[in-house]
Amino acid sequence: MERVARDEFYARFPRREPATEMAGIAQGELTIGKDTCISGIVEGDVFVPPGLQLIVDGIVEGSVHVEPGATAYVHGTVEGDLNVHGAAFVDGEVEGIMRGDRSAVVHASTNGWVPA
Repeated sequence: MERVARDEFYARFPRREPATEMAGIAQGELTIGKDTCISGIVEGDVFVPPGLQLIVDGIVEGSVHVEPGATAYVHGTVEGDLNVHGAAFVDGEVEGIMRGDRSAVVHASTNGWVPA
């Protein structure tokens, strides 16, 4: 897993305008089908397929799974694990474990770790 500073992350993985916006509470597991912004709570796991981008402003009560070629921006809390095979930006807290393979790119100001 490659950990990078905020500016480098934004340069490599610029945020796109979401095609779908959701607010409130999403119940159960969620797999996005378009670039999506969620403001609120997801009561299960979230899956981000290749090529897509997810923005969460709130809480994911499950885990976040970021596939190769996908990007997730989390501003809030992931109560489960963060499993990254693409790219993930976390400004908040991951209560579980951050996992990533060699291709994963992460910026995280969480769990006591802040990049230089």
